Amino acid sequence: GRFEEMEGKRRCSNHVAKIAQVMGAQGSINCWEGEGNTFIEVMLNVKQLEDRGIKTVLCTSELGGLEGKDNPLFYS
Repeated sequence: GRFEEMEGKRRCSNHVAKIAQVMGAQGSINCWEGEGNTFIEVMLNVKQLEDRGIKTVLCTSELGGLEGKDNPLFYS
């Protein structure tokens, strides 16, 4: 959760994907810990990587609430 505004989040995720592309990455495993801003940034990273043709996996411990009925991914 480095940035609070969306423009900073988008700029950062674009750089992540650009670096992966320059390195010749064919895949990416994305893990995170935290909530809110951090999760949004990870999801933007996943999108940018996938948009550039880099196969991406998200590892998350996000839960669907106490009863398991809530939407576990609040941004997709």
